[in-house]
Amino acid sequence: MSDQPQWYVMQGGEQSGPYSGEQLQEYATGGNIARESLVWAEGMEEWLAAEKIEGLFPSLPTPVQTVSPGMQAPGSASSQAPHSGGDGQYPHMAVKPAGFALWLGLFLGGLALAGVGMLLIVNVANSVTNAEGAANGEISGAQAGGVGVGLIVVMLGFFLHTLSFIPFYMYLYRAWSCLQPGGLARTTPGKAIGFLFIPFFNLYWMFQSIKGLASDWNRTVSTYGDLKMAPKLSEGVFLVFCIGCLVFPLSLIMIFPVMSQICTGVNYFAYRPKPGQPGALGGFRLG
Repeated sequence: MSDQPQWYVMQGGEQSGPYSGEQLQEYATGGNIARESLVWAEGMEEWLAAEKIEGLFPSLPTPVQTVSPGMQAPGSASSQAPHSGGDGQYPHMAVKPAGFALWLGLFLGGLALAGVGMLLIVNVANSVTNAEGAANGEISGAQAGGVGVGLIVVMLGFFLHTLSFIPFYMYLYRAWSCLQPGGLARTTPGKAIGFLFIPFFNLYWMFQSIKGLASDWNRTVSTYGDLKMAPKLSEGVFLVFCIGCLVFPLSLIMIFPVMSQICTGVNYFAYRPKPGQPGALGGFRLG
């Protein structure tokens, strides 16, 4: 299956697609997609106007600013003020996309399946309590079988839920990989994930691996000029998630926005056009 994103278009209240990036460009060039039409691909948080997708429409001409005699050009060394963000080109790296739907299916599907199994066991237990001979602890073969099925369903549910940790660590690893060429990451992908498996130390390290990811990510995308449209990670959300890992129910809630933002960030770099391919819609870039 191709790693290229599939695009959908919303025009006049009707949705069409999926289209490849090349098809979308052809439709835009042929006038079949208006600049104000809404488009969406997996990894984008919301539908956006087509004109915001870099490379979909020809660039509008940029006004030429004339420089009067005796005045320094804005880009000259003597007149250019220092700034925090750089205009350098961020190195391109090969990054596999992140599938939020895959993680979500395993995470919620496992919990739902475990819940169904527990309900089955509870129903069997209630039927035993109300049945004749329950005082002697006697249960029928059908009831025993129902308990067995319930236990199997519960174990299967917890197994699927446990599998959701695999894409979680995979996507976290890929997110740290995206930061390595910028030279501003506090750690390597291997350390970011590996140290999370060290007992007790991981209670400290998750703040470096997860909350630190948001901090280093935002600093990196703010430093390079061509990453100005890259998605930012909410440092507050990532911090609350780390704290929530110490308060179990809170982590179950905060993991959803954390995973959504990680997947969106990874997919930005995964679908980022390679140098020499301006306007390639094999990946979305917001303009």
